[in-house]
Amino acid sequence: MQLVKIPEERVAVLLGEKGRDKRRLEKASSAKFKISEDGEVEIRANDPVVEWRAKDFVFAVGRGFSPSKAMKLANEDCYLRVIDLRLMFNTPKQINRVKGRIIGEEGRTRQVIEECADVDLCIYGHTVAMIGMLEEVGIAERAIQMLMEGAMHSTVYKMLEEGRRRLNESRMSLWEEKPR
Repeated sequence: MQLVKIPEERVAVLLGEKGRDKRRLEKASSAKFKISEDGEVEIRANDPVVEWRAKDFVFAVGRGFSPSKAMKLANEDCYLRVIDLRLMFNTPKQINRVKGRIIGEEGRTRQVIEECADVDLCIYGHTVAMIGMLEEVGIAERAIQMLMEGAMHSTVYKMLEEGRRRLNESRMSLWEEKPR
């Protein structure tokens, strides 16, 4: 059994209309969820690995993702990475400033990170969370780290474009036939 605590305001999102999203997540994860009103979620499955992966589903919804985006974690190649801004910044003012840098003007920086790194990004409360393949999450995390350290947005965009180019090249090389 795994226990996960999510914010109370995210319980309704996890449940969905008439429990629909909860059932979909249970089916996708092969686990059963018992959800309390205060946000405590009990996860049970016959396999501990299934419980562990289902914990990521629930945690992703708790960190602001929609259940449909959290279901991407059913793919074994997808990962959830959560950065807790409280570990690096001391005051709510500092956290809000960094969140603003990550989101960018009219959401542009967040959009560039999502498109270039091919990840889903969610800035919620005191965390920044990403869902994607391992390499892609690494690129997005590097961009976020650079922004947290005060790098100029243009420098971060250049790094993201380079990362995107390398990803596309490695994907293309997988599809090319090797000469005999």
